[in-house]
Amino acid sequence: MKSLILAMTILAALAFPVLAQVDTLQLLEFGRIDAPSEITNLYIEDLDGDNLKEIILTTSTNVHIYNGITYEPIWASPELDHPRDLNFADINLDGFIDFSVKDTTNIHLFDPLNDAVIWTSPAIDSTYKCYIIGDRNDDDWMDVAIVSKEWFTRELIEGNMDTVWVDLFDGPVFAEDDHFIILMLNFLISGGPGYYWASYEYPIDIIMEDISGTDGIFPRIVISTDFSSRAGAPGGFEWREHSGFIWMFDAEDYGIEQRSESGYIIQYEVIESDEDVYLHCLSGSYASGPYHNIYTDSIMIKSFSSDTILQTAVIWNTNENSGSAWNGALIEDLHGFEGLEICISSDDSVSLYRFPSAYHIWTVDQVAGLDTVLYSFTTLSGGGDPHIICQISEPLLAYELRHSADGSLTAVFPDFGYPISMVDDPDSDSVDVLFSLDNDMLYVHGAMRIISVDDTPIPGLPYLSANYPNPFNSSTTIEYSLPEPGEVTIEIFDLLGRRVETLIDTKQDAGVYRVTWDAEDQASGVYFYSIEADEFSDTKRMVYLK
Repeated sequence: MKSLILAMTILAALAFPVLAQVDTLQLLEFGRIDAPSEITNLYIEDLDGDNLKEIILTTSTNVHIYNGITYEPIWASPELDHPRDLNFADINLDGFIDFSVKDTTNIHLFDPLNDAVIWTSPAIDSTYKCYIIGDRNDDDWMDVAIVSKEWFTRELIEGNMDTVWVDLFDGPVFAEDDHFIILMLNFLISGGPGYYWASYEYPIDIIMEDISGTDGIFPRIVISTDFSSRAGAPGGFEWREHSGFIWMFDAEDYGIEQRSESGYIIQYEVIESDEDVYLHCLSGSYASGPYHNIYTDSIMIKSFSSDTILQTAVIWNTNENSGSAWNGALIEDLHGFEGLEICISSDDSVSLYRFPSAYHIWTVDQVAGLDTVLYSFTTLSGGGDPHIICQISEPLLAYELRHSADGSLTAVFPDFGYPISMVDDPDSDSVDVLFSLDNDMLYVHGAMRIISVDDTPIPGLPYLSANYPNPFNSSTTIEYSLPEPGEVTIEIFDLLGRRVETLIDTKQDAGVYRVTWDAEDQASGVYFYSIEADEFSDTKRMVYLK
């Protein structure tokens, strides 16, 4: 679901030459969902395997599932107490995606398509830290691991250790099959007259995945921790630091495979390569000091197999980047390589690296008013290279769209009153839409290119845009472009491949065109529209709802 701004590109009612790179975009509302109460989290998943994704929302009392195309409600959970932390997987092996969710008292496993509760955990108490679902014993059933840590109740003396419990519940019965414990630093005090040093360590995330080792692929339980330190003099200056460790355990005998000081995990990916599987982490650490708010931070790419650290690369350090602090990170599959790309934003620059090799691809400096990088999305015309959304706060809040190949600015669009929450392609037509949350409302937007800032003509490429609106009632608009004059045919087909109507069958000059299909006499359902123009052809899907 990786990940929000374009769904369909509508250019102009009249034909004109394809214009150059920097455009101003206007958002178009495709639909909205009015939830029963304030929305706290948003997820997009294909639960039933039909390539049409569902929208999953959480409120303070329920998990709600909606159709990702029509926005109609499908299912709501029983009443929960502040549900959060959803994980998606086929838990009960019925071929459909289920999910787990935590509320303030339990962890629940739901089968929403069959309106069934798979399992509810024993009550969790205030020592709870995090949980995960995964197949720890390679039996194809999902299992649950819950991490808890005792409170800091001991006397604060150097070298104290606290107990961390990992409780394991194996499917399909989910009885408490096993558990293991580890010791983490509770408190450490050292120093001399005039200053002190205090540190402690606590879990912040858990991963349960198959990871390659020297003897093959075996499940591993990985716990990411935050190691927090504080130093200074009572009543005087103070220095704070956050780093972290990665603990890796064998999921069957719980032996420690490795413990790495590598910063707490910001994001992670499990990547297959040449029949091996590796854990690649984006890790972070930072420190703040007393002198003019000087601080330093860094982010690292760290690559693990099950029994060794393969690679560590620091890709950002404020000491090496003129004191600039990184303020955003985005991991996406932008170019279809074996691996991913990571985009980093700092005070006024955006950089792209190959992940996990840490190869530097490009950097764009002096980005005025840069806040952070947010999401990636497909190109304006519905195909080709993806772009990266950057949030700009000065002189006014707005968003820039930068090409993933070189970071060049291609388009901008203004703030529209509520924050971007996700970019995704719910109907799998290779054109993303923009999801935004505002209290109890979820808005779905596409974008319209309305102004070209640089009107220098550039060589155009033929394209067939996604229709607007989609889904539609009665009529919808289809846009396409021709870089050269030629014969053009645009036809409509039903779900069985039968031609319903021919919209265009003539010779046209180069330009950008729009054509409207009136489907009032047709039955509701899924239709396809195709274009044939010389050597160019394309087909897209649309949904008609009476």
